[in-house]
Amino acid sequence: GSVMFTKHNNTGFADALICEAEGLESLRTALEQAQVTDVRVPEVLRVDSDVLEITGIQSEPPTDATLSMLGEGLALMHRLKQDRYGWGRDNYIGLSPQPNRWSESWGEFFVFDRLGYQVSRVRNPEIRGEFEAVLGRHGDALARWLDRSCQHPSLLHGDLWSGNALFDRDVPWLIDPAVYCGDREADLAMTEMFGGF
Repeated sequence: GSVMFTKHNNTGFADALICEAEGLESLRTALEQAQVTDVRVPEVLRVDSDVLEITGIQSEPPTDATLSMLGEGLALMHRLKQDRYGWGRDNYIGLSPQPNRWSESWGEFFVFDRLGYQVSRVRNPEIRGEFEAVLGRHGDALARWLDRSCQHPSLLHGDLWSGNALFDRDVPWLIDPAVYCGDREADLAMTEMFGGF
């Protein structure tokens, strides 16, 4: 029989697991549309505000082959053109809320809804003020630059550090997404976090 993994909601947010399940389903759909068979997403067997039950993964260290599968599969998924930037509902990245909306501009979405929101969470008013001033002075120029360097909206995993890609003997698996549509390079940048893959 297949293994099952049960995740309990310890976040303090009632809809955290529901958002996670939606994210998994969105990734699964996009991978299917991109005809990617070598990157898997656990199946959501049951979800409510307290518990998420998904396919269990027999985790192994990655190999050159399974790492290549992950890279190629993500590239194909990222190549699918989505309609807009952002996402239709708020979700979570780790234990932090991730507010979303739909936007025609990647730069505007990233500067205001990602950087601006993170700055608003800085507790020290002096430091927060400094960051707000920098965003106020340079945010528009940064948004224009980001727009120029982004080809189209891609579905992003959204939190693609090495802990959120698992590998069994044969294939890579994506878990714990914080999905939204954005520049695919945002996913790639995340792979460099915390020591990288």
